[in-house]
Amino acid sequence: VTTIGFGDLSPQTWFGRLLACLYLPLVVFTVAKAAQNVTQYLSNQATLRKYKGKSVDQLLEKSGGVAELRLADFQLLIIRALYGVDEDTLAELERQFHTLDADGSGTLDLRDVVFTAPTATTGGSGRGDRGGL
Repeated sequence: VTTIGFGDLSPQTWFGRLLACLYLPLVVFTVAKAAQNVTQYLSNQATLRKYKGKSVDQLLEKSGGVAELRLADFQLLIIRALYGVDEDTLAELERQFHTLDADGSGTLDLRDVVFTAPTATTGGSGRGDRGGL
């Protein structure tokens, strides 16, 4: 780390001053990023502690009153709590999934990728022969 304003150690040469000018922002960024990572970790741990030890009834209540939680539902509940994912973002992801699911099977596989790949007949739109859906 550098010292600023105390004068106990300061670069005396042009090159030393240039190096300090480049080094200082790097150190400030690194310390700020480390502080952000620690804060995020502590926040995530607090959220996980909030859900640890909850009864199934309490988790079901948080999930909108459904009768059961599948693994994917539980994961989504935790992701919403940890990262604040809103309903609009989830709806957009679902829309994108259904756009990519060309055969409507509910899964993405190689056929969907091939089906949605740009072709010479579509002019490279990436929509295959789906009619611009």
